[in-house]
Amino acid sequence: MKMRFMLTFLSVAAMGAVAHASTEDAWVAFRIEVAKVCMALPDVPKNAAIVVSPFGSESFGTALISSITDGVLEQQVCIFRKAEHTAELASPFAPAP
Repeated sequence: MKMRFMLTFLSVAAMGAVAHASTEDAWVAFRIEVAKVCMALPDVPKNAAIVVSPFGSESFGTALISSITDGVLEQQVCIFRKAEHTAELASPFAPAP
């Protein structure tokens, strides 16, 4: 009986923590942070636009950074580490044939 109560209590407590962490305000703040950190990376072109994945994965946030260089669309992925609040930029995708 005590074990069942404890498991129920822990389950309810965990759900509250998950719900608290995933409020709309928290996700908006997350997306703003991902955009800010990614756009501040030194290799991001000045004319770049960014689209942030709304939730990312359990460990990472992701964003697609697009820019026009010499008339050609360049796209790169920014990977944001949630635990460290740091990011890195992947090399640009090759242009489509």
